[in-house]
Amino acid sequence: MDQREPWRWIAGAGLAATAAGTGLCVAATPARDIVGQIARDGALIWASFVVLIVAAVAAVVFGSLTTRGLGMRRTAWLTVAIGVVMLTTGGVAMANRGTIRLAVFTLATGAQGAAVERYADQSAGEDFDHAAWDALLREHVADGGWIDYAGFAADEATLDVYLASLGSADYDAMSRDAKLAYLINAYNAFTVKLILDHWDGGQLESIMDIADGKPWDLRRWNLAGRTVSLNELEHEIIRKDFIEPRIHFAVVCAAFSCPPLRAEAYTADALETQLQEQTVYSFTHPRWLIFDGGDSGATLRLTKLLDWYAGDFTQVAPSVEAYAGGFNEKLGSHVAAGKGVSIRWIDYSWVLNDVRNRP
Repeated sequence: MDQREPWRWIAGAGLAATAAGTGLCVAATPARDIVGQIARDGALIWASFVVLIVAAVAAVVFGSLTTRGLGMRRTAWLTVAIGVVMLTTGGVAMANRGTIRLAVFTLATGAQGAAVERYADQSAGEDFDHAAWDALLREHVADGGWIDYAGFAADEATLDVYLASLGSADYDAMSRDAKLAYLINAYNAFTVKLILDHWDGGQLESIMDIADGKPWDLRRWNLAGRTVSLNELEHEIIRKDFIEPRIHFAVVCAAFSCPPLRAEAYTADALETQLQEQTVYSFTHPRWLIFDGGDSGATLRLTKLLDWYAGDFTQVAPSVEAYAGGFNEKLGSHVAAGKGVSIRWIDYSWVLNDVRNRP
């Protein structure tokens, strides 16, 4: 028997482990969204070319190591070692895929939202009737934004009628503020419907248990006649068309660490006040900001929303701590005095924001 045969089998096992680990790493990221953005930017052919070049170089290097240099035995063990490292990395990545997906998503959407307000000159226009959604929120959202999903389930038919109205809306005819209120309400209503579809009599524990941890990629929502995913709605419509970082405290992802769902619908007339109140609330509660003051080396603990979407906040403020300080008096005074802070990000919990989980 060829003496190299056992080492070829070992090398093959190492390559298989490397491929599996690489696959897990890719699966933990919003790879499809990134590829989609590349395609929309007209650069897919260049990305494909780079991938082919890298694959060809890797094949040549591996073949060279196999036939000379390290030799078959050393190459086999090196391949196994790489495979073990990649499998371990892939396992860790999958265990933290929710955090990774949100962090990496900025590669697909850009580090910040809109560079220019698309509808800045549309102060006039039609409004949209959110009365049905408003009534549902007032009935089923408790203090602190905790949601009575069981109650929503009992009124799901009413929610479905409202969702149908979102699909037939004349978006182009709306004013700037009516557009943004419509989009925020749509995102939140779609998210509640998504939870109800997987509610399973109250067995659902987290939105991350839906669609293999990719609930935001489901393209099933009718937005003014256009089918979109929640990711597309937030990142490719709201963030791309509006310079409004306060939306991160208004759109709610059905998790413990999300800002609270407001117990009323957003409306064009009240939008400014509503967004301001949502942001102040978030920056004065320890689930999103913890700051005790102190010297220039004081520690500031912040929601990871300001890490993931830092570019949105620094469009309108010098830094994320300066932005947060605009809504938190103690932090604002500290920053205004020129004192520095050391930022630590608060762990993001994906436990469902169901009223039963309220602390």
